[in-house]
Amino acid sequence: MKLLKYITLGVALCAAFTLQSAKAVTFPSTLNVGNEAIDQFGSDFGTVDLVLNTPTTATVTFTSNISGDPAFLFGDGSTVAVNVNVTGTGFTITDISGTQVGTGFDTPIFSVANPPGTSNVDGLGSFNGVIDTHDGFKEATHIVSFTLTNLGGTWASAGDVLVANSNGFDAAAHIFVTSNGEGGINQANGAIATGFAGEAEGPFHVPDSGMTAMLLGSSLVGLGALRRFIKR
Repeated sequence: MKLLKYITLGVALCAAFTLQSAKAVTFPSTLNVGNEAIDQFGSDFGTVDLVLNTPTTATVTFTSNISGDPAFLFGDGSTVAVNVNVTGTGFTITDISGTQVGTGFDTPIFSVANPPGTSNVDGLGSFNGVIDTHDGFKEATHIVSFTLTNLGGTWASAGDVLVANSNGFDAAAHIFVTSNGEGGINQANGAIATGFAGEAEGPFHVPDSGMTAMLLGSSLVGLGALRRFIKR
């Protein structure tokens, strides 16, 4: 009986993990399409992570790529942008926070542009959820995180939170290209170039509801079979 108790607990934990996994993005998506101003610098400008916390709230985190030279930071108008999949009463953007790297930068002051509404991101089309900072490169930021709240409906999975705009992008950012050589990232170095990078629709892959149900069902069937085996 003790063995059955521990096995039952293990199966229950696996089932809970399966359901939790359905909430989160399985891997970060990449800001991999730069407009003409910055496309010469490659195709890995940063990442976008999205986690569905509840059926109506999601956390979105933009992280710029600072691993090489030059490095990339976010800032200015359309610092980060998402195209949120909502209807009716729309959504809100709250709990905006930023993390900076390097030296000499001012603390960013964030503002939200037109939610719900549209704001054009140069070369990448219109997005309905846009966050700005107000002072260009001086407030350049490495990480921007915020919460989306659906006011008129629910999201079934993390993959349902964003949707492609008319240009085929569901997220974008204003990219500052800056030196990351000896001495590291420094506001005094200024920007080598500035432009916009987007992330094409499709990378937010999570287990769909059918797969989640199948995995959970398999766990329960296995538990039932184990019970019958032990009773023999």
